[in-house]
Order: sequence, then structure tokens, then C-alpha cells
Amino acid sequence: MSGKSDVRHTLTNRDVEQLSKAALKAEWSEAFEQIASGVAEDIDETWDRRHKLWQEMQERTDADPPKCPECAETAGWSQKLGGPKECNACGWMPSDENLALVEEIDSYWQSVQAIDSAQSQTTTENDQ
Repeated sequence: MSGKSDVRHTLTNRDVEQLSKAALKAEWSEAFEQIASGVAEDIDETWDRRHKLWQEMQERTDADPPKCPECAETAGWSQKLGGPKECNACGWMPSDENLALVEEIDSYWQSVQAIDSAQSQTTTENDQ
């Protein structure tokens, strides 16, 4: 299924590869809301689902995460709620002196979440 018809603001077990970008983002956002508000039935399961959704959104994005100035890896960045950004490869965290890098990371994350990108939709056999 592709497009708005598969967008659900609930957590599902649907194959992430078959979801549209809009459906991925809707479910990813719902998982975040459930975790942040403390209503997730199984926080580990919800976190794992959110991670799978994010990985699929990254796969459909042409952009690459900025390199870490400490280890030169492009393994990506993470951030705990309210905390600093952190390199997934070495754990280095940018400080206030690295505002340009923080903005690059934010820009990358926005591109991953963008629904209108060229690779935003998937096609199933029924849609071909």
C-alpha cells in the first residue's frame, strides 16, 4: 500500500519497507509521543519499532549525516530527550562552539523526516 491510505497514527507491526514515507513518519512520531508521555505499553518494544521506522526513513533519504569531527565517521547522531547530540560511533558530543555542526545534524534529521522527497513513496505489486 502506498500514499495517504496507509497513514495511521498508531503503532503497528506492518513491514516498514511497504509503508509510504508519510506512514513511516506518522508511526515514528506516534512512537515518540508514547515514549515521551510515558504511555507506551512496552517501552523497549516501542523504542525498537521507532528505531526500525527511523532506519527505513534514513534509507529513503539521499542526504548523509555529517561527519564527526572527532572520529571522522558518518555513523550518525543520536540525542536523548533534552540532552546533547552524540556521535553514534565514538560518543563525542558537540558543544556550543560547534553550533554549525549542530545545525547540520538538525538539517539532516529534517531531511530524513521530509515527506516530499523524491524517494518518499514505495510501490507494491498492486500499485504497479
